[in-house]
Amino acid sequence: MHGKKNRGFTLAETILTAGLTGIMIMLIQPLVSSVSRSRNFLTTIHSRQLKVSRLPELIRNAFESAGFGDAEYAGKEHLRSGRGVYEVTSSTIKTLDEVFFAGRKEKGNFLFLELPTAWNDTVASRFVAFRVLDGNLSLLHYSITGGVLKQTREDVILTNVEGKASMDDKLFSLSLHYKKGSDQFAMETLVPVGGSNEN
Repeated sequence: MHGKKNRGFTLAETILTAGLTGIMIMLIQPLVSSVSRSRNFLTTIHSRQLKVSRLPELIRNAFESAGFGDAEYAGKEHLRSGRGVYEVTSSTIKTLDEVFFAGRKEKGNFLFLELPTAWNDTVASRFVAFRVLDGNLSLLHYSITGGVLKQTREDVILTNVEGKASMDDKLFSLSLHYKKGSDQFAMETLVPVGGSNEN
């Protein structure tokens, strides 16, 4: 008896297998793309929710930590315990001087904070501002150069947002409204105004 010879695949079988594999890939590819888009969307939403959930705490802590350190700069006398609310219409304002600080308002889109830190025998300060402008909530960082504050860095915290800050003798509030498509939320942070070195 002769055994069957194993010759491998015929050309027709190879072409049929390649064709079926190609069809399967074409059918699966949209599903894989959809899953990838969904994952990216959910990752973005989760990241934004983490930022948003910590935002009131971040702003409240910064506001409550504000005060005056040993640093001298033009316009300091216009602040209330190292705090001031201003209205800005341009992101090109990179220097804060006497004229800027003299324009303090009760309501605006820019919250300036001096954050003092005791170190050895001095009280050093960091200078930051929260600004809502052109749909972005940004955290701005400043340093003293020649007696005025110059912006050194800008971190965008949240996009697609509008809002206003207000501060009187008793209360500070920051109201934000986020909207992108059907995804939207509103947030308000309220902090009592206090401090022994009010101006």
